[in-house]
Amino acid sequence: MAKTAFEQNFRHNLKLVGKRLNVYIKDPDNEKNIRGVRTALRRLDATFSLLPKKMRKKNRLKMEKYREFFKANSKMRDYDMISSRLTALHASNVGDALKRKRKAELARALRLAKSLKRAAPMKVYGIQDDKLGSRIDRLTGKLAGIIKELLPVVLSDSSKVKELHRLRKDCKKLRYILEAASADSKREYAKAIRGKDLEEVQDLLGAVHDSDVTIEYLNSIKNSQLAKKEAANRKQLYLAFVRYMKK
Repeated sequence: MAKTAFEQNFRHNLKLVGKRLNVYIKDPDNEKNIRGVRTALRRLDATFSLLPKKMRKKNRLKMEKYREFFKANSKMRDYDMISSRLTALHASNVGDALKRKRKAELARALRLAKSLKRAAPMKVYGIQDDKLGSRIDRLTGKLAGIIKELLPVVLSDSSKVKELHRLRKDCKKLRYILEAASADSKREYAKAIRGKDLEEVQDLLGAVHDSDVTIEYLNSIKNSQLAKKEAANRKQLYLAFVRYMKK
């Protein structure tokens, strides 16, 4: 039986994750390899949400393992980013504990990656493209609704850390889903994000999030002086996001 366009795309995403897992396992400490496998997993996760309910249920455990691996790599990425910020703040001497945490997380991520390679592949077949449009429209509509609710909240209050993080994740997911979306869904997205470039919004929100993570770490080690310096940097990053959204 011939595979539909979406099924071919989903299988391509699965294959890409597999390839990048192989590269990652060979050199898990390489920042390029970490970024590559994370990007492939984001795209897979977004398209997974478009599968029929029964198919998602059948493959739920495998997807959860992918997500667990993704979270481990997210922590590693955060540790690397915090180290970079500490260097920028001329405070690399406070990062010893961070290095130990990163080393432990790297070992955990590598174990998860190897277990994923041994696990049975996802069972995906018989996806009907004629039913895909409604699922895409429902999901993009839901994400667009959340974004429209979050925007006025985060644009009026810089302290809404959780809401800013949620907005960033939803924009990211929407970006990947829109690759398979109809023109109507794309118009809905444009209304939700005020006609702004989705990738640019992601980058601006990502910079704010990185600063929030750094401040959280500095507060955890009770370094209020550096936390105040990073808070000043965070203020400028937040204002850049607000200016972009309001221009």
